[in-house]
Amino acid sequence: MPSDDALTRARKLMALATRSPSAEEGRSAAVQAVRIIEEHDLLAAHEASRVELGLSGPPADLVLEVGRLREQVRALKAERADLQRQLVAAPSAELARSGAEAVYLNEIAFLRSEVERLEKLPLRAPPAPAPPQLPVAPPAPRSPVHRVSAGETPMSIATRYTGDPRAAPQLVAANSHKPLVVKNGWWTFAGLRAGEYLRLPVGWS
Repeated sequence: MPSDDALTRARKLMALATRSPSAEEGRSAAVQAVRIIEEHDLLAAHEASRVELGLSGPPADLVLEVGRLREQVRALKAERADLQRQLVAAPSAELARSGAEAVYLNEIAFLRSEVERLEKLPLRAPPAPAPPQLPVAPPAPRSPVHRVSAGETPMSIATRYTGDPRAAPQLVAANSHKPLVVKNGWWTFAGLRAGEYLRLPVGWS
């Protein structure tokens, strides 16, 4: 038969479990009460002891107390099983949460490094140096030209511009691209056509 001390302690713990304002304290008291009841088998042993004593039946208040204790024991066992399931599931949930946090932290670190790298870049590329300018040759002076009239010769043209028919070889030299022939020991044009143009030597005007 269990000791009255065990039954007394179990009742006090059950009372603390139902009346404590602290949920954690109430849960701890209930767990201790269940352990005492299970260790000493208080419920079954209490009923057996009354039969051995030859009592006609348990008092009504004791019957109610036993029923209430049984209900509380069942409720506490269910709560303990639920807590055990939560404790088993908690590491997995915590692991998943920590894994997601690690992903976000890595992404934040990467973005910060990208921001720092971009901040170090110049806002715009420096302009390319201008290519060196080549010296521009002054335009070549345009040689004056003469439009040949019908019947004109190199000597008559030279006389018109210089007053000296002997300057005709200068006119021939300025137009050496034309077909030339030698006449009387001098180079002259193979022929002149009315309307064609001849370049005048420098200084003729």
